[in-house]
Formats: sequence, structure tokens, C-alpha cells
Amino acid sequence: MNLVVGLLVERGKIDLDRTVSHYLSDIGSGYADATVQDVLDMNVVNDYSDDYSGPLATVCLQEAAMGWRLPGPDGHELTNRGYIRGIKSVDVTNRSGRVEYKSANTDVIGEIVERVTGRSLREMLIDIVEAAGIEGTFYIGMDRAGTPTISLGACVSARDLARYALLFVRGGRGVGGQQVGSRAFIEATRRREGVPYDPPRDWQRYSNHTATDGQCLGHGGTGGQYMLANPDTGIVVVFFSVLENADASDPVYSAEVIRMAEEVTRLAV
Repeated sequence: MNLVVGLLVERGKIDLDRTVSHYLSDIGSGYADATVQDVLDMNVVNDYSDDYSGPLATVCLQEAAMGWRLPGPDGHELTNRGYIRGIKSVDVTNRSGRVEYKSANTDVIGEIVERVTGRSLREMLIDIVEAAGIEGTFYIGMDRAGTPTISLGACVSARDLARYALLFVRGGRGVGGQQVGSRAFIEATRRREGVPYDPPRDWQRYSNHTATDGQCLGHGGTGGQYMLANPDTGIVVVFFSVLENADASDPVYSAEVIRMAEEVTRLAV
């Protein structure tokens, strides 16, 4: 979404200071009054939680809407976007001053870019896959309406994830010269204050749907993966691993992995 939104901002198609309801008039109270910028920065408060430690956590219940599990005996077969509209908030303002990570934010941004472009997420994903020059297969889940689950559902090989990371090194330019992101937006992402993480990752901040320390750009996946790109040196690092604890998350472990990756990207070529 950093790539897609950046290009749309550059072309004047999205105003980040507008509220989500300006683009999605039927969105629920969980996002209606939030600005697009705050959704991009994981800076929104609502009743959605990314706590994977229990099967009844919001992010786990969303799996029924994404087609990853069957709904309960009294549950309805919602689509992912139907589920997103049920997220509620009495005040979306984040007063903690720290990242409020919510996978659902990505789904909201994805729907906004479809509305303003008139193109499907599937088409935009194909553009990015082709621009990255992915060698193997790009897998992504879809809900029962055929909407890609961009918040959680993509799988590629380590080598192809590195190819994807190189899009940020090249300022959003593909292997064939096609532009799928904005160099100016990527640079702004690194310069912005963003929203800081809690310790032990408090040297990083979340900015425009990407984690950054002001130089490197990166993002993690479920269970221990991490991807990092350093536009200054042209070096990218991908790290695949498996965390076998209850919620597939360990902030101390992740911080060590990210620090290691940052050091590698800063090595002289």
C-alpha cells in the first residue's frame, strides 16, 4: 500500500488529510472519522485488536470473513469488507503516542485505492508482481467475494520477497522501467516523524504503512519474517523464521532481527 498510495498521492488522486468516510461513505465508526494519513500510520483507535494469543481476538474472528475458518454456529458468512464495516469506535484519536497496529487498516486503505482508481486490487497486485520481477509464484488469499486479503494473506519465497524489496531501492520503479510507486513518497516516508513503536523497537516509527528508522524501510510478517530495504546503499535483507509460541510474536526477538538486518544493509559493497 505504500507503493500504491504513494503513486496516487503523487498524481493527486488521494488527499491524505481527508477522512476515510470521504472515500468510503458507508464505513463504520471504527474508521469514519480517521484521516487516511492516520490509517496509513497505524494511528487509529477502535475495537479491533491484533492480539493473536486467543482464538476470540478480533483479528482471529476476522479469519471467518476472509474464508480462513468457518463462522460459529450463529455466525453470518460475512465478506472481509462487511466485517470491516462492523468495527466500532467512540473516538478514533490515538492518545498513546505509540503505534496501534491493526491489520484491518490495510484492508481499509485497499478499498480506498479501488474506489479512487476504479481498478481492482487484483490488477494492482499484478502490476507490482510484474514490476518486482518475481520468479516464482505469488500466493494470496481471497474472501468469498474474491477480494484479496492484503492485510494478511500473501506468500512468496525469500528470494522473491527480496526482489519486491528492491522496488523501494529503485524508488518504486519496476524491472522493466514501469512506475508502481513514488520515489518522492518513499523519501517522505523516511523523513516523516510517523508514530513510534513501543520499546524494544522504539528507535523505529511507523510511517505511510511502512516501518522506518529514517534510513531503512521494512515490514514484518506473521511468525517472525522481516524484510528490510536501504535505498541509500541499495542493499535489501529478508529474514524467514518461525516463532512457535502462542501468538507467533516476540518483540525482543523481532528487535534483534531488525537490528541485524539494518547492520547488514549498511555494509559497504
